[in-house]
Amino acid sequence: MNNNTTTTASLNLTTDSKKKAIVMTKKFAKASRIVGSAEYNMLQQVRRDYPNYRIEIKTTKKTINIVNTLTYQFMELYIKKHDEKHDENKLDDYSLKTAKIEGLAPASFAEVKDWFVENFPEIKKYNTLRDALLAA
Repeated sequence: MNNNTTTTASLNLTTDSKKKAIVMTKKFAKASRIVGSAEYNMLQQVRRDYPNYRIEIKTTKKTINIVNTLTYQFMELYIKKHDEKHDENKLDDYSLKTAKIEGLAPASFAEVKDWFVENFPEIKKYNTLRDALLAA
């Protein structure tokens, strides 16, 4: 833990001297609404100790892994924009080729997704790149 943060008895409630804030999790904030609860009493004690600090509820940024949210449409557009050959039917060809070779139904979505990630490994870094571009 860095020097500018003092931790109370619970990890769900901290004070940040740099921001001059009492920081709590959403779960702790909900529990502290009940008068007389341990969380309520802890929050009141911290507020007495730090009367000039503001209350802040900690939010977490949920990162979505692009590989888990791939769709046929996204993969097709990505192939059109990033494949040197610009073969628009590359996904369909892969699905049908697999079916013809194995004599089975076309490839499942999971197989197509695995093939896509294998052939375009830079997609794994997509979130990092997108976040950097948005922050600039």
